[in-house]
Amino acid sequence: MPKSPYTRKGVEAAVRLAAIEDPILWQRIEEQYGAMMMEKGGELLSGLNDWAENFGAEMREKKKDKFITTDDLEKIVEWKFKKGKARPGLWKYLKSNSSTSIQEYSRASFERADKNDVEGSITEMTKPKGVGAATASAILSFYKPELFVFMDDEVIECLHKGPRAYTQNIYLAINEKCKVLASKFGETWTPCKVGRALWTAARIMATEGDDLTLVDTKPCSTSSISQHIDNSQGGTSHDRSDIETSQRKKQRTR
Repeated sequence: MPKSPYTRKGVEAAVRLAAIEDPILWQRIEEQYGAMMMEKGGELLSGLNDWAENFGAEMREKKKDKFITTDDLEKIVEWKFKKGKARPGLWKYLKSNSSTSIQEYSRASFERADKNDVEGSITEMTKPKGVGAATASAILSFYKPELFVFMDDEVIECLHKGPRAYTQNIYLAINEKCKVLASKFGETWTPCKVGRALWTAARIMATEGDDLTLVDTKPCSTSSISQHIDNSQGGTSHDRSDIETSQRKKQRTR
């Protein structure tokens, strides 16, 4: 059996799904997200996910002065570690932030998000020590799922051509691709929901479940999603710079 080009199990299924234009299939896979979360992290991860969903809803209901606390940040990081790969070395950086700075930067980030400024929002949310694009995307995907996908490893490897890295430029590129995919499936689809479906497809394959991406379905039009994805891979010098920067920061932020 040839060696997989991916470092995370099941990404092949996510790649197949990204090339399929069948909203019913996408929905069937995304509906298994909860079950795959339970399989991955049991009651603890499922409970953290419920808490984060409620946190996001509460933030959306607030009219002003929206921010996260130190406890909020730590819970979302715990959720991220349970869902993906834990990086315990980050805790010392995260815990070195003052509660005031976390509130200040997150407040500015939410203000940018409310203006649909994706890049500005990510920039503000990554100002605390230990908070990289992946952690920022976790927070913001719960707050505004219509704007932000979570930067799962499986989603990066599915949509990014090149070594997996956690830079802001790579995040913005995959977020845009998820936005394009979501636009194909109707108003209920968001970048966040697309990311969940891709992650779920990967987890189903990784756990040897019923891989629905192997069925004969209509592929996406190369003139729409696939072409857009290829075009957004331009700027290879930026990608190389991102990867080099990511390697230097790998132990400090994600």
